[in-house]
Amino acid sequence: MSIGNSPEDERPFEDVSEEARPSIGRVLKDARLAAGLTVDEVSAATRVRIAIVHAIEADDFAPCGGDVYARGHIRTLARAVHIDPAPLLAQYDAEHGGRPAPTPAAPLFGAERIRPERRGPNWTAAMVAAIVVVVGFVG
Repeated sequence: MSIGNSPEDERPFEDVSEEARPSIGRVLKDARLAAGLTVDEVSAATRVRIAIVHAIEADDFAPCGGDVYARGHIRTLARAVHIDPAPLLAQYDAEHGGRPAPTPAAPLFGAERIRPERRGPNWTAAMVAAIVVVVGFVG
């Protein structure tokens, strides 16, 4: 008979749900550290600004400038630290509303007839004529 907790009760509970999955930023940071790279080195190799690398590693995607840019940065950073970007992009899509819909092409339109612009009075010619009249009157 045992009083208290058994060793089985002290084992950590392994949650395999999506909530237990490490965040995108955490995965990228761990992969960067495992590759022995600094943020400066990753930034120089990918041309992603240092502040954005830090923000993504903190799971703050606002500085990226939108979902399309965030997805691109995630893909670029994942490739730089030698991990597959597909699971990270799928996780990003699941957490942030899915992949953006493609932008439809502009509809075709018929060419409009170009009408000449109406021109106003030529003030330069009127001024020259007025100067000639004044000089002629004075002379």
